[in-house]
Amino acid sequence: MIVNQRIYFDHAATTPMSPLALAEMHKVGSELFANPSSIHMDGSKVKSYIEESRKIISRNFGVSASQLFFTSGGTEAINTVIRSLVMDQKIQNIFLSPIDHPAVINSVVYYAQYFKIAHSFLKTNHFGKILEEDLIHQLQNAKGQSLVCIIHTNNETGAIHDIESLCKVSKEYNAWVLADTVQSVGTMQLDFLKMGVDFACASAHKFNGPKAVGFLYASDPNLLKAFFMGGGQERNLRASTENIMGIAGMKIAMEEAMTQLEERKIKVLELHQLMRSELLKLDGNIQFNTPTENFHPKILSVHFDFGPHSEFLLMNLDIAGISASGGAACSSGSEKASHVLAHLRPGQTGKTIRFSLSHLNTKEEVQVLIDLLRKL
Repeated sequence: MIVNQRIYFDHAATTPMSPLALAEMHKVGSELFANPSSIHMDGSKVKSYIEESRKIISRNFGVSASQLFFTSGGTEAINTVIRSLVMDQKIQNIFLSPIDHPAVINSVVYYAQYFKIAHSFLKTNHFGKILEEDLIHQLQNAKGQSLVCIIHTNNETGAIHDIESLCKVSKEYNAWVLADTVQSVGTMQLDFLKMGVDFACASAHKFNGPKAVGFLYASDPNLLKAFFMGGGQERNLRASTENIMGIAGMKIAMEEAMTQLEERKIKVLELHQLMRSELLKLDGNIQFNTPTENFHPKILSVHFDFGPHSEFLLMNLDIAGISASGGAACSSGSEKASHVLAHLRPGQTGKTIRFSLSHLNTKEEVQVLIDLLRKL
């Protein structure tokens, strides 16, 4: 069965661009082409646009515009924080979980190796959520300043951490908290101050904005040093001429997302529940890696038992016109089992597929998927 038009169930990897964001990018690229560091009127107009965009975006998170820095995305933001805290603040311990994004894990392992920083993986439950009692135990035994890394919404399972509680525990031991909020920003209401995080990040392409632009939130910007050396852009924290068109697209995509937040949330939850219930009606042993409580409805990770057709299930879906993934799209197209799945299901056979939804999907698309899976 070949569907006439491709169905996209991979919104956790990236999202299609908002037409309004695209239009704003085209307008800004045509009219505001000057360098924002130039002191003439044309440059000042661009600089004003950037600062107004910063104010608009920061208001959505209950923080000051001075605490928000534009980056190329979440990976750069995460690297900036970890590098600064290791090299400039001389932290001695980093705590993370086995299901963190590679941007966190690989950065921590690198700096721990070269700067002799102690790092420990926190224990998790079967959905990958950090066990609070283990965090307390680890912090109690740590010596010196610590950093705790928490992925707010896991990009593969959709599990959401109780970040306020984990931050409260971390603060009791004077530890800084870096929250990976890439999968949450633009799809959830977040208040960084209420959450208690010291650092958070975003990538615009996760909420229908352009790729290669995002932001870093820092409760105390003085803790950070520039990751890129060069000019004094972004108040000396991010050298390089600002990506004005990217910032423009991100601003509009953010405004759209926050304005339509509740209606999008309701629709995606309905689709998630429909897909979950219909999958359970299929023959075969199907299990979910996505919890039924404290989860993001845009993600549904499904494990299909090993069988004669399971190995090529993802490929056959693709051939039939349905885009989904075997895990996170951060391994250069690799089809091998992700580190998250290896942690959650060690040694288990079968096939896991992550379906990630958005307000752009429909119930009809879900039914096409279910009918196809039944035949496969």
